[in-house]
Amino acid sequence: MKKTKIYIENDYISFTIVHVTIKKKTKNTAIVNENGEKVMIPVEYEVKGKTLYLNYSCRIDAISAISSHINDRNQVVKSKCIIFDRYSGRDYLVNNSVDEVKSAVIKQNKKMGY
Repeated sequence: MKKTKIYIENDYISFTIVHVTIKKKTKNTAIVNENGEKVMIPVEYEVKGKTLYLNYSCRIDAISAISSHINDRNQVVKSKCIIFDRYSGRDYLVNNSVDEVKSAVIKQNKKMGY
């Protein structure tokens, strides 16, 4: 998905977050028990599902940390960042870079008189 624009209105900021759904699947595996018989045991594992792009808005003063995103292969992704919302207590994966979010938050804070 292309980069989305960050909208700022009054004390609120809105942007697009990325949410990856995780599905739990079970698979039967054969294990040999003490008597030498094969026994089928269900094993649960997780699989990444569909990626959802959701609109999210929060107060500007709720953003307390902005950091870069590291993917599954331990590489820094420059086009995405992670934001910590201290009011909800959650981390969000944002579809914008660190510099874009930082500049939007700093610009709004200067307008407010900080």
